[in-house]
Amino acid sequence: MNRTIQLYLALLITLLFLMGCSSQRQSSTAASSSAQIYCSPIQSSDITGLIRAGTDSSGNFDPNSVRVQINNLNSAFTSANNSVLQITAWGFQFTGGPTERSSALSFHFETPQGTVLTGDTTSVSASAIAGYVNQGLVSASSIQGFLSQTNIVVSGVGSTQYKALSLTSYAGSQVQFNADGLIPYYDADPNAYGSSHDLTLDQLHPFWSLRSQSNDWSTMAQQLCN
Repeated sequence: MNRTIQLYLALLITLLFLMGCSSQRQSSTAASSSAQIYCSPIQSSDITGLIRAGTDSSGNFDPNSVRVQINNLNSAFTSANNSVLQITAWGFQFTGGPTERSSALSFHFETPQGTVLTGDTTSVSASAIAGYVNQGLVSASSIQGFLSQTNIVVSGVGSTQYKALSLTSYAGSQVQFNADGLIPYYDADPNAYGSSHDLTLDQLHPFWSLRSQSNDWSTMAQQLCN
């Protein structure tokens, strides 16, 4: 075999190797960018908790519901005699457009194992939750203890324009406080999410502050929700 042919074959092998590496990198990037988050933290000075994707009776993903766990709630909710909690969904029809907000959504309380504890309602008062505590629905001695040991199962979040959930505490007609979180599922990569959503929503993404870094978004999403 003459030297020209040898050089040609060596070049061809090198080229095929580089193409294979590039394909693997592209596949890896595509897998990373398509990773989804199935939960969303609620983090404010008034409410902390977690929103999880809803499931049906068979354990399959239910796009029309979410499960909310409240770990901490501002004591103003329990100290006011007329406090009530309501939940709404909101989003944008298009980036930069007006906010689209639902009416108060229907919800009920369940145990983490899925046992239904209460009927559906569009608002719940502090006194009603205190009543659940007195009934011994779970082994809690306070309103906060009841909330941290149960899930609020919210229905009606499936409309495509709704991307976030708001939890709002009212004393009469006055807002005491509120907090927001994204409705799962959504892109784990904050850059991919930000490319197709309004900045107001982008800032609720749990990894938004890390968007300039190179991270394994899929692994981070799993760690966030487990």
